[in-house]
Amino acid sequence: MNTEYDKLIKTHYDGVASEEKNSGFSTMANSFVRDSETKFIANMVGKYLNKREKSEGLKVLDVGCGNGYTLGKLAPSFPELSFAGLELTDSLREIANESLASQSISVAGRDIRKMDMLKEFDVDILICQRVIINLLDQNDQKEALQNLLNIVNNGGLLIFIECFDSGLQSLNKARKEFGLDEMSPSHHNLYLNDDFFNLSGLKEFDLSQKEFLSSHYFISRAIHPIFLSLNKQEFIRNSEFVSFFTKSFQDSIGTYSPIKFLSFVKNGKN
Repeated sequence: MNTEYDKLIKTHYDGVASEEKNSGFSTMANSFVRDSETKFIANMVGKYLNKREKSEGLKVLDVGCGNGYTLGKLAPSFPELSFAGLELTDSLREIANESLASQSISVAGRDIRKMDMLKEFDVDILICQRVIINLLDQNDQKEALQNLLNIVNNGGLLIFIECFDSGLQSLNKARKEFGLDEMSPSHHNLYLNDDFFNLSGLKEFDLSQKEFLSSHYFISRAIHPIFLSLNKQEFIRNSEFVSFFTKSFQDSIGTYSPIKFLSFVKNGKN
């Protein structure tokens, strides 16, 4: 770790590790978003395996796996696959290895900005869940994406859950109509441009759930704050209000979520 922002990222995630430990809220305190992400990943893995003649022994790598929560959820559902993780933050990696020991899943410390640290990996399914946005330099983000693509086998699946600036702009446009202040990315995040994944080596696999969280974000970040303001209440995370209306509305309305669900296959032209 040698960039100017590395200390900031380490400090943030050491705090997460200390506070959340092996909780499902680690790195994502919104229960609906966390559950939706996990279901999306599982659905994409299942859909991909259904298209293959053979799935036994395929290698899954969860990049930036945090405390190992997603790996722990996926492994029982896909016993034919071989799972591993990468996590650069020592404190989170220690929790992950302890939590996943009973499932014989190992998490290594690697920097995805450095290809020489990734050459040992030979991946069929790659998961990258809110990781690239933690690289606070656009060149580092691009380098990391190319490195990840390099370690995936031709025809392999790449699942990305990342945040985009355009989604935040749409959300802030809605918030402005409600008289709310603009929201900004968290201090440890640099959101992506819409064309970030436009690489020749990536072919669309399933983008049908790209905007899955849009309705939820409109409810939780535009409507809910107005309700709280009118009733002079403090912010409530994972509230009954947001839960009810999220379940009542159709998913994927608009483009109000910064978080997008994406999946690609490697076509060999990287």
